[in-house]
Amino acid sequence: MSLRAAGLVWTKVPNVIDAFERGALIQAKGGRFLAIPTGFNAARGWRGRGDKGLRVTPAQMVASGQGFLRPFRSGRGFVWCLPLRQGEQTGRRRRTRLIAGGLAEVGTANRKGREAWARGLLEQGMVPMFLLLTQVQLTKRLDVKGAAVRAGARVPRRFVALWEAEAGRIP
Repeated sequence: MSLRAAGLVWTKVPNVIDAFERGALIQAKGGRFLAIPTGFNAARGWRGRGDKGLRVTPAQMVASGQGFLRPFRSGRGFVWCLPLRQGEQTGRRRRTRLIAGGLAEVGTANRKGREAWARGLLEQGMVPMFLLLTQVQLTKRLDVKGAAVRAGARVPRRFVALWEAEAGRIP
């Protein structure tokens, strides 16, 4: 047992740590919306991997002129969608490729029922790319101060235990 620190924990983004420790409220500037990307708006789509395809940005969505909004049932925000079409079938397995608004390929990953899922999305005719919200409440996930207090409370006991152990070794 040692009283020396095992390491130093630090961060380049203390504001993020603070926000998750407090459970902060993040609001859009100027009464606009926060654009939160969905899982479909990732390189190669939902949990897909590979170097093909890139994230679609809000600027690309606006420039394409194809994006459209669907309101939430709660009325607190919107889902920003792109129309979906079928691309050419490629590869040995002749998998269905999905193209979102001509901007990006929507990958459906290697999963059981992939083709059925792709057909279901194609029937829907759209794919959600962003959630538009005016504000987001972060959940409190960290307790850095509490961990520091608990660690500090253990120091006197450990100091006494080491002192007694050291005193017991010397006759």
